[in-house]
Amino acid sequence: GAYEGGIRTPLVVRWPAVIRQRGAITTQPGHVIDFMATFLDVTGASYPKEFQGRRPLPVEGKTLLPVFQGHERESHEVLC
Repeated sequence: GAYEGGIRTPLVVRWPAVIRQRGAITTQPGHVIDFMATFLDVTGASYPKEFQGRRPLPVEGKTLLPVFQGHERESHEVLC
């Protein structure tokens, strides 16, 4: 399934306007489902309640933006 595998897989992010500490490493977990929440957070966009006549599944991810800014972030209840 989409939620299996990828345990402790590194992610390299370069965003000089937001990530001030070069070479920073964090052990905070993240998951591919967090990308949509992060993109919405970064852009200030809202997730649609309806798209092409259908209701999309809710966003399950948590934004990674606090991690990029050197802060702790809200974690997932269960990530498995």
